[in-house]
Amino acid sequence: MRIFVFIALLAAIILLQVYLSKKENKWFGLVMPIICFLFAFIVVPLNMIAPTSGIDMEYIVKHTIAFIIFNIPTIIFMAIYFVCRKTKGK
Repeated sequence: MRIFVFIALLAAIILLQVYLSKKENKWFGLVMPIICFLFAFIVVPLNMIAPTSGIDMEYIVKHTIAFIIFNIPTIIFMAIYFVCRKTKGK
């Protein structure tokens, strides 16, 4: 049951992004990517507890990877945005 709800919610979010991207005003399509980017920009630093031994390369790499992973939805929403805007112009 939970997987069904998750898939339905995911489909609804993607359809919302497609709908917003096809609007005449280009800014509507950028709402969800901006929200996702801000979420990643806030969540990742909040989870950055500096180690007592100092910041080393492993610490930086871990948090950079976390930031990239949290921005996967941003990249997907931007791809949907550009595809919808491109097909709208044809």
